Amino acid sequence: MRGRAAAAPQARWLTIALVAAGTIFTAINLVSVSARPGDLPITWAAWLLAPGMGAVLLLAGRRWPVAALVISAALLFGYYATGRPPIGFAILLVPAVVNAAERGRVRAAAIVGAGLLLVAFGVRLFALGQGSQILGNQLLTDAAVLVGGLAVGDALLFRNRWHAELGRRIALERTVHEREVEARVEAERRGVSRDIHDGMGHALVIIAQQASIARAVLGTDGERARAALDMIRSVARGARRDVDQVVAILRSPLERSRLPVPRFADVEVAIEALREAGTEVSLTRSGELGSVGALVEASATRLVQEALTNVQRHSRARRVDIAIVREPGRLRVGVVDDGGAAADWQPGSGITGMRERAILVNGEVTISAEPDRFEVAASYPCED
Repeated sequence: MRGRAAAAPQARWLTIALVAAGTIFTAINLVSVSARPGDLPITWAAWLLAPGMGAVLLLAGRRWPVAALVISAALLFGYYATGRPPIGFAILLVPAVVNAAERGRVRAAAIVGAGLLLVAFGVRLFALGQGSQILGNQLLTDAAVLVGGLAVGDALLFRNRWHAELGRRIALERTVHEREVEARVEAERRGVSRDIHDGMGHALVIIAQQASIARAVLGTDGERARAALDMIRSVARGARRDVDQVVAILRSPLERSRLPVPRFADVEVAIEALREAGTEVSLTRSGELGSVGALVEASATRLVQEALTNVQRHSRARRVDIAIVREPGRLRVGVVDDGGAAADWQPGSGITGMRERAILVNGEVTISAEPDRFEVAASYPCED
């Protein structure tokens, strides 16, 4: 679009220059003809022909290039048909030919130019008996001028199309770049959302649960109350670090690469909190878990933490079974509880976060919700 807009004024100035050159050439011819004795008298029509053709071209040539070319040819033909003195032929038609070709009407310009040239050839050959002159330099000169005009117009057409294509590609690249930036911003926003939900949300659930335990046993079991308070203090410190990390990411997304990565050992806090609440928890680990890769380990760890947080918040489960199994080329993680799910259960933001984290490492998460059983299962590809 921009290429076309930039090219149009240049082509218009070229048209004006060609019209001016044709007018000057015509004026020189008129002066020359008037100086020769015995030639036809010069009339006002001869002086107005070139400016008139130029006016038609400038007024209508941009919008109706073929019509302007045909009108110019008709004016030129009418001038000579009335027996006016010769003042040039091809040089007067060239501006309209160039304009039509530049506007994409190359074939029409060639047909009109060739047709008018043949008509002029026929009239002078058969009506005026000027065979030797027609076959001489004048016919070849007129033909060369018209062909040159077609070539110039076609070159302008190619340039305009090239500029338009260049502008289209630049606009497309700009759009793609803007969408990529928006996608990166959206991905970062989702990442921060997951960090807040999985990290601080998980910590707040443990703090609330341990605070309830401490309050319940404060007057009867001081040791257990102190253990609950110690866990609250430890989890709160971790939550404070999570807050600092999220703030650092919001200030500079590059900080994410320097943050500590969640590890399988981090699930122990959530397991201990469940056990303190009276839930039986079993953890099974199998295979070489140290070689699954940091990103897969982080995603799997967050999944287990979120699943255990959901048990604490939404379930009355008495038992939870956790399995982290390394298989050839794959890591499988499962969290099953006997609390079940309500009939109208719908996945919330926690489940959405699990799936988003898994997708980032080409993994997948499946949920099985039954009245007496709830299972979160994940599968992650990893190199052997």
